[in-house]
Amino acid sequence: MPLIFSSAEAVCVLLNFGVFRKLTSMLLGLMLVTQMLAGQSCAEERPRLADEKIVMRTIAGDLVLGLYPDLAPQHVAQLIRLVEAGVYDGTHFYRLHPGFVLQTSTAEDRMIPMESNQAALIHPIPAEFSERLHRRGVLSMARADGDPNSADTSFSILLGDAPHLDRNYTIFGELLAGWDVIEEFQKVPSNEHCPAVRLTINSVRISREPAESILAQRAVATPVAVPAEIAAVADAQRLIQEPWNERTSPLLHVAIVGLLITAILNVIVCLSLWWFRSFRVALSLLLISTLFAYICFVMTAIPIGRREPLIGLGILVGLVSQFKLMSLFDRCEQPRKMTGGQPA
Repeated sequence: MPLIFSSAEAVCVLLNFGVFRKLTSMLLGLMLVTQMLAGQSCAEERPRLADEKIVMRTIAGDLVLGLYPDLAPQHVAQLIRLVEAGVYDGTHFYRLHPGFVLQTSTAEDRMIPMESNQAALIHPIPAEFSERLHRRGVLSMARADGDPNSADTSFSILLGDAPHLDRNYTIFGELLAGWDVIEEFQKVPSNEHCPAVRLTINSVRISREPAESILAQRAVATPVAVPAEIAAVADAQRLIQEPWNERTSPLLHVAIVGLLITAILNVIVCLSLWWFRSFRVALSLLLISTLFAYICFVMTAIPIGRREPLIGLGILVGLVSQFKLMSLFDRCEQPRKMTGGQPA
């Protein structure tokens, strides 16, 4: 006979087994987590943007920067003064660490030395740390290690999240437009995150026009001209550091096919000895198999041999050994006829 519970009996059962209390605890926990997430989202809300926008005209196009006057008022005020005085004109991005930062040089590293009135505007800025997180696209002020109040002119555009910088460096704005320009920068050869070509910032200006108007007038990205000699050196270094790339990977594919052919030939050698009892045929196939294996070794070793001299020596020794095997093959004699697996 089936059991039929009324709603009241069902509630009593739930209370007796403690299910109701567990469900209540789960609901309270869910409400608490929701409130925490809501508080976190409020803390990460986008700060108010200043009316002033910074437009950086670089050799690859324009970057448009927005400023957070409520989050870092002293930093924003200093940057606006320096930009209006032309301090950043002729500086450059000296550091490009993909996935981390794109950092400007200091004002002292300009193509044209600063004038005395420009240098007089530069002074250390006290730290203005905030709860704003270092996420992709934010602007973070550089400073000396161990001195949080030493920021002056150099700053970074975050190319990826960097939680280890949170509450240790001042965030004063964000990149509004120009990721296409940064992509062109990342195509430039670099040495230990230092671009091989100077990524010059030709001019920097303050614009108080609406953001839509600034973005409509922004110069889009263009490729950075890389001298042929720098590109050649970069290609050579890339082959040493990354032997397998889009240019050398076809060698690896051919080598894999060659190894497969070698395995098949070895199987045929075994079958020829088992079925045909032909020492001459087996030796011929074995020599061809060894030759295929050597070719595969050469194809896989050439890209790595550029940085490993011993591998180049191994290629030479292998070549000499191949010629030696072929000369032995010409002089080998047919052994006596075999019957029943034993010499007659």
